[in-house]
Amino acid sequence: SNIESDFFPVSVAGAGSVENPYLIHNLYGLMYIETHLDACFRIENDIDASDTADPTYNGGEGWLPIGQTETGFSGKIDGNDKTISGLYINRPNEDFVGFIKSIRTAVRQVLIKDLHLTGV
Repeated sequence: SNIESDFFPVSVAGAGSVENPYLIHNLYGLMYIETHLDACFRIENDIDASDTADPTYNGGEGWLPIGQTETGFSGKIDGNDKTISGLYINRPNEDFVGFIKSIRTAVRQVLIKDLHLTGV
């Protein structure tokens, strides 16, 4: 299905279920996870997240960790043996920073490399 967001354009195939997860192909797809915290996702290819280091990206704070709500992320992410590279997170005044802020489930088979992380 094609899904439009007020924040970013994204086209995601799948239904978000275990049998038919949303398929993530790029940085915008990773951002989409935040809008469906209880859904299932599968990363389909290696993702270059170096755009998150741009000083204009989130006001220089970089990646907004998934699971910003009180309940956190409760879906599933199958990394499918893919790599997310160049993720930049600059949130020196925040606790619980990372690719995912709050998680109540498992993320499997994904490698995060060339990570720049600043947080409390």
